[in-house]
This record gives sequence, structure tokens and C-alpha cells, in this order.
Amino acid sequence: MTRPPKLVPSFLDQARLERLLREVYRRTHREVHGAEPEPEQLAATVQREIPLLQETLGEDFLLRLTEPQLPRPERPPDLPEDGSFTFAWLTPAQRQEAESALWYAKLHGIDSIVAVLEWHRVCNRAALEAPPLRACIDRFLVAKRSERLAPLTVRNYALRLERFAARFGDRLPGSVTAQELNGYLEAWPQPTTRASHWLTVAALFTWLLRQRYILRHPFGEGARPPPRKPSARVIFTPEETATILRSSLERDTAGYWALSLFAGLRACELQRLQELADPWAAVDWKQGTLDLSSPRVAARPNRRKLKLVPCALAWLRWMKERNVPFFPANSWEKVGRMRARILAVRTASSAAGSVGTGLQKKAHGLELNGQLVYGMARRSYLSYRLALEEGGPTGSALVADEVGLTERLLRADYAGKAARAEALRYFALAPKALGEPVVASGSGD
Repeated sequence: MTRPPKLVPSFLDQARLERLLREVYRRTHREVHGAEPEPEQLAATVQREIPLLQETLGEDFLLRLTEPQLPRPERPPDLPEDGSFTFAWLTPAQRQEAESALWYAKLHGIDSIVAVLEWHRVCNRAALEAPPLRACIDRFLVAKRSERLAPLTVRNYALRLERFAARFGDRLPGSVTAQELNGYLEAWPQPTTRASHWLTVAALFTWLLRQRYILRHPFGEGARPPPRKPSARVIFTPEETATILRSSLERDTAGYWALSLFAGLRACELQRLQELADPWAAVDWKQGTLDLSSPRVAARPNRRKLKLVPCALAWLRWMKERNVPFFPANSWEKVGRMRARILAVRTASSAAGSVGTGLQKKAHGLELNGQLVYGMARRSYLSYRLALEEGGPTGSALVADEVGLTERLLRADYAGKAARAEALRYFALAPKALGEPVVASGSGD
């Protein structure tokens, strides 16, 4: 099977591409930093980003950017060139309408109809002469990349907007209504999927508004965010945590559970750690930290180095000695099965009381009393870690900084879910406490 030839833009297309990227990066730098970039910096950025864009979004993306746009017909100016304005040619009915418009303008702080026309010439014309949405989406992706978003984030933007462009790509940005957006977003039955598409489309239209390609944001005119089923913020008890760890000691899920329960790592972060050439290089044994600064690892840009509690370091040494992976194969099935088993035991023991079982297995996961159940390991870490630090000199501020959440959100969702005595029992569940031999401290170097 022969491979298709590599798509290479011509010299003319390359020049057109550089001009376009320079303009997009210049405008983005001005919006983000409030100043024009240095010419040398701008040229170096464009040269550096072209291969990254090609790798992230594909070779056909660059060719699509270099397609010459059809010239739009020139429109007559809104104001006479000499700046004069006369009502001599208006009929009485038109003059009355103009006076009504002037009264309405002054009611909103605008002194004259001339000012309204000037606004129309500067702003509204930009919206009427905006490129089609397909070309806007391409420039939006370049702008997001120039804002230093991770390649994975830009790629996710591109994947979600590909379907949006298939439906609205040939239309002008200002012609898409809120009702059409609601109908488009309702195509996804899953609330989480619908929410991710809603956020992506909202980000696109926010950028279009900044570029003056639209005059008002459609999401402010009735396009409602999709309802999300509330999640049950339940956590594992210390006894349940010990049960999970003991049952995972001889399985490839031990590393997943240990780092989720005692370091608060998300599943996607553990998976990206496992995909690194040398995952153990991210562990600083002397400082007791885990480096999440790689854009391929951290789920949030403000997560850099995670300070590990002694229990997490002990499990890491145990994992390295036995070559336990950070992320197991078929994790969704294995982790979900263990979580369902723990919750089934818990709800069965409380069935005689007022709580009831309330545990149901749905296509999208588990539901407890009608609420989604996920992320229990990470939420357990956050709750017990917060309980451990409450009353200390740094308290919730330290925990919020380590896990990449705001202090307000951390306290709102996790404060008061565990007592300090429970937290001490929870973080005492090192391998040694479960009867496992461990390597000596510091031998993980």
C-alpha cells in the first residue's frame, strides 16, 4: 500500500501563511499582554509554530489556511468623505424616523446619528465583512495555540469544531442564532459531552466577539448551558480504602489506586505519566515532589510540582521496586468494578436504615441516589488532606495550591467531609501498614 504524498504548501502559499499567522499572533499578543510584540519575537514565534500546528492539527489545516479568500465587493461608505451630513433629501416621514432614532440614541448616551453611523462604519461593517465560519474556526485555532494552550487542548478544540463547521461552516458568524445553537448542542444525549461542546462553541464566539466578527454573543441571547446531572461527592472511608489496596496488591491497578488515593492524581494525568518515555523521572525523591509541569501530564495549567505526603512516597517506592505501572490496561472496567463492589457493600449495610440502597448501574456509570459517582479516589484525597491541614498555618490555601483548585472551590466541595482522626487513619495506610515489605527510605533514587 503506497502512502499519499506529503502535502507541502507552495512558496506563495507559505508567504501567505506567514502573513496570516503574523497577524493572528500579533493581535493575540496585543489582547493578552496589552502591547505589540517585538518584530524578532513575532518572526521567531511564527517559524516555531508552523511545524507544531502541522503536527497538532494536520497538514491539510495549513493548506486550508493558505487558500485565497474570494474578494468581497466594495460597499459604499456610510458617511460622505467631507464629513457633511444633510437632511435636505429626506422625506417628511424619513425625517420623523430619523428624529425618533436620534431620540433613542440620546436615550442611550449617544449624541448624534453621525456617531451611530460612525460606529456602524467601524464595528458593524467588520461583522458584515467577516469571513465564513470555517475560516474563522481555523484562525481561532491558531489564536488559541498562540495563547500557549497545550497541543492536546487545541486538538480537542479542533475535533469538536470540525462537526460544528460541517453544519455552519459556510455561513457568516453573525447569522447563527441562539435557537440554532441550542438545537445543535441537543444532538449529544450525554450531559458531559454536551457540556464540552457547549464550552468549545462558547469560546469560539467569545473570540469572534473580540475580533468584531459578531456584534453580540449568541450565548447571551437565550442559548442556555446544558443541564448537568449533579455528582455525588462521596468518599471512601479508611476501612474501604484499606480493602481496595489489599485487593489490588497483586494486580496492575495498585499504582492507580495508590496515587489517586494519596496524591489526588486524575486518571488522565496517570495515563499521561505512564505514556512518558521515563515516568519515574518526574519523581524527585529528595524533595518529595512529583513534577507535573509537562503539558502532556497536567490536566490544569497551574499544576506544576505536587508535594507528596509520606504515604504517597512510600507507595511510589513500593511501585518502583515491583515495576508496578502508573496506569493499568482496561482501567475503566477494573476501577469501576472495584468502586461498584465497595459501594454495593456500603449501601447493602445501610439498607435497613433510612438511606436505602439507591445504587444503580447506568450506561454512563454508577448513580447513587440519582447522582453520578466518579472520582471517588481523588475526592477522598482532597477531603482527608483538607481535614489534615485545617487549623494549621497554611490550611486550605496550601492544599488548593498543590492540587490546582481555587481555595473557595476546595472548601465549598470538600470541607467538613472528614474528621482529622479519620484523616490520620487514612494517610497511615502505607504498604507497611498492610503487611507489605517496603524498600528503605531514599532508595528510590
